Amino acid sequence: MNAVLAMVLVWKLGGENVAQAQRPVRSEYAMVPADIPGAANGVIYVIDTSNGLLGAFFYDNNRKALDVMPPIDLVRLFGAPPGVGAPR
Repeated sequence: MNAVLAMVLVWKLGGENVAQAQRPVRSEYAMVPADIPGAANGVIYVIDTSNGLLGAFFYDNNRKALDVMPPIDLVRLFGAPPGVGAPR
């Protein structure tokens, strides 16, 4: 038993510990559940905070299918606020 424990200790301490970099993050998402008045099912809004996109999906219980809304470009929708003296 002591020989096995000694081999495990040498194996753990003797091996080279190679550092690995984290993969780059492509996007970060926020998911917000909501209820729609008059609808049987709720909806989940998905916000892509890195790219400024908003999408949504909900499950249609009658058709047994997942419905997906095409993404909306929030940067284009809201735009940047106008600067001082800029026409409105």
